[in-house]
Amino acid sequence: MRVFAAWGAWFYIAINAAAAVLALWLTRSFDLSFGAQDEQSRMILQILVSGLGAMAFLRSSFANPKVEGKVKLLGPGAILDAFLRVAEESVDRRHGARRARIVAPIMAPISFTPSYRPLVEHCIELMPNMPAAKAQQLRKDVDSLSREDTSEAYKTLRLGLKLMNAVGPKLLDEAVKSVVNFADNSSESITAPRRESPS
Repeated sequence: MRVFAAWGAWFYIAINAAAAVLALWLTRSFDLSFGAQDEQSRMILQILVSGLGAMAFLRSSFANPKVEGKVKLLGPGAILDAFLRVAEESVDRRHGARRARIVAPIMAPISFTPSYRPLVEHCIELMPNMPAAKAQQLRKDVDSLSREDTSEAYKTLRLGLKLMNAVGPKLLDEAVKSVVNFADNSSESITAPRRESPS
């Protein structure tokens, strides 16, 4: 439901709704019956045809040329595609702000170097239906992160964001807690020392 809190998403919905209403007005103005005999059937058909027709029109294109290796839409679909990108960016900004607020507290108990491998594997095991390709890509991304010349604190935050994108904040929170508890019980040290400032 957070998607619908973004103004861009509402604007995208409004464009589709406005096109459907315009199409319905045109079908009513020209009294298109689509073969229906009674008024109720005619109205239902007009609504269905208008909605589907508006969707098809807004997603249509006259040509799809390649510009700099990317396919560009020419036609009504290009306008809708632009609005869709605005909506997606608006949603991404809202979700990004939310992730930024919650990732630090979740990852606070651990330090990157001793914990990243067990935490990644634990998260993958907690998601038995995760595609193998996605799990392998996650491992590669985290291994690449481990080789970067940045602080432990910053790596820990980025590890949290990568895992949060893969498994969600609630599961990540539980995974961190269970890994920390297991390490404490087995006398292994994966908890974070006094934190550095991210750099």
